[in-house]
Amino acid sequence: MSRFTQVCLGLMVLALAALFMWPDRSPGPQQAEPVADRADPAGPQAASKSATRTIERPPSQAKAPPSEPTPQDARVAREQLRASILAQQARRANEPAPARPDRAEPVEAAAPTGELRNRIGGHEDLLAQLNTDFMPLAGECIDAARERDPDLGGMLTVNVEIMSDEELGSIVETVEFGDQDGINDEELRTCIRETTLSMILPEAPTGQEQFMLTLPLE
Repeated sequence: MSRFTQVCLGLMVLALAALFMWPDRSPGPQQAEPVADRADPAGPQAASKSATRTIERPPSQAKAPPSEPTPQDARVAREQLRASILAQQARRANEPAPARPDRAEPVEAAAPTGELRNRIGGHEDLLAQLNTDFMPLAGECIDAARERDPDLGGMLTVNVEIMSDEELGSIVETVEFGDQDGINDEELRTCIRETTLSMILPEAPTGQEQFMLTLPLE
């Protein structure tokens, strides 16, 4: 083998050695995607169902704000109590009925929005209930009547009959107005009547009783 050939073979061996020993410059493996960006293994249909379960609310879980009592609610409660009292009285039909008073017992009001004065004694619970529930509303009825007629005056007489049961309570059975007071404002009378009939009164001895309210309109 000639000298030239030997030199060429040596250069080729060095070139091959350099090629195999050269560092690998190829790009490394790609960075893994964040878990949050990966697609749901269960597929889009499962994801849709999950979202639906999140937003759906059964109607029974919705909490409505408490409603304020209305006059209709008071009237319904009164009628229910009246039916209960009548049923209780029917069960006591064999017992002697209490004596019914011959005349109404007056309870006088010092002012339309003031407190009632009891001129006969007793009935403290009834008087307290009337002062708390009846008088403020009666005052509103009278104020509205004064706006319609600034010259309105006199004394409005209200005859009230209550039906009571010593266990269940009392309700207003009838409301009538005295003819001698000279007050002819029918809207005022209707307002007072509806206010009185809507009341539920404290327990009293079983039976019926009458009393009279006098309301000054001055």
